[in-house]
Amino acid sequence: MSFLSRGASLAEVAFRRQMLMSLEIPSKDYAYQWVMQWMVANRIHGSRHLGVETTYSKDAAGRQMAAFDFIPSPGRHWVRWRGNFILVDRARETKTVDMSTGAPWETLTLTALSLRPNVFQEILAEAKEAALAREEGMTIIYQCYGHEWRPFGTPKRIRPFDSVVLDTGVADQAIRSARSMLIFKTSYRASSGAPPGTSDRYLLHGPPGCGKPEGPFAHLPKMCHDD
Repeated sequence: MSFLSRGASLAEVAFRRQMLMSLEIPSKDYAYQWVMQWMVANRIHGSRHLGVETTYSKDAAGRQMAAFDFIPSPGRHWVRWRGNFILVDRARETKTVDMSTGAPWETLTLTALSLRPNVFQEILAEAKEAALAREEGMTIIYQCYGHEWRPFGTPKRIRPFDSVVLDTGVADQAIRSARSMLIFKTSYRASSGAPPGTSDRYLLHGPPGCGKPEGPFAHLPKMCHDD
């Protein structure tokens, strides 16, 4: 009996090593939100509990916008993907927080029973492509969190360049000024080693509510398209 028991244990160990694969994704990693949305898109099995992340914004004109992203709640979930069942465990730390955002530290652990060695690479690639497709043709706003820049809110639709009403020649002059500023900043910092922000100049000014943010929303996509 001891021989059979030891043989069964060795077989179990060999099975785990050859068939089971796992991948950990911390909440600080860019792929974390990609995989969370990928799970929702691939229909989570065995769970009726979801979480929600609400993005709310209000502009100077008083227009309010709210977007809801449904994500898997903490716990274990099953996802069926291309004939494979993948166990996803979302764990949330109660005593550890991300110092840059103040949110609890979380980890996604994916466990797959598959003979395909590249299954996780394929999942990450698919999740990335889906995330980038949602942002295509959109303007993404970034906010500084600690030592890095992260997307803030939901991507906004690109505003047409001609939708901003300005005096004749003002829009073209603003674009030329912005381009010269970028060239100046790049060359100045490269030659002097100045930190970011040293050579910034203000291009737009005016009282609150005069529409200063509307210009960059339309001008930046125009600059990227022309370049």
